[in-house]
Amino acid sequence: MIDFLSSRTDTPIQWGKSSKIQYTEKTAKSAMTDGFVERVKSLAKEDAQKGIYMDKGYLQLQHSQMKQYVSPDRSGPMSQATQVLQVVAKEDDPQLELLNSLLKRLSGRIQHKDGQTLVSLGKMSGDCFGKIHHNSSGQTADIYAPNGETIASYNSNGGGWTVIQTQEELKFQGEADAVYAQAFREARAELAATQQTAALVQGSGETAGFDVQA
Repeated sequence: MIDFLSSRTDTPIQWGKSSKIQYTEKTAKSAMTDGFVERVKSLAKEDAQKGIYMDKGYLQLQHSQMKQYVSPDRSGPMSQATQVLQVVAKEDDPQLELLNSLLKRLSGRIQHKDGQTLVSLGKMSGDCFGKIHHNSSGQTADIYAPNGETIASYNSNGGGWTVIQTQEELKFQGEADAVYAQAFREARAELAATQQTAALVQGSGETAGFDVQA
């Protein structure tokens, strides 16, 4: 759902047709496949032997799995919003031809009021939508997933784009880390038990071979 700005000064911009691709929400459950879980356990055991908790191999695997199965498409909407931000920042009138051409695949509404420009963007890549706020002091923007969650925000005075994790991304990371942590603890316990047994055997052998003389 597109959150249009309401004002008598609004100038609607409507281009393109509704996407025929139905949005499918990505979930943590879909990412916790049997193969992924087994791979996590295997890496945890390897890390336990090395004595490194959550080495880069596990972190890379987790990131790759999350990006494929859980994370929304951020790069497309961020790129689209960045183009609009750049034009709005350079043009005295953000409703000029260049801005219109950028929005030809979107539906939105532009509002000018008290030296501020507000742009509502819809039908972005991945069925996302967003808002842009521009005034003399800077620019801000927010991009939302189809379910309404904020997935990225922009502040021209605060370092540019910031990725905001969704609830499903946080849930997936928590579940994956829990599987890893348990496997790591079990592997460390096995190693400790093995080392203890080896030490006892070695100690027993040394005692047996020691010749005590009166």
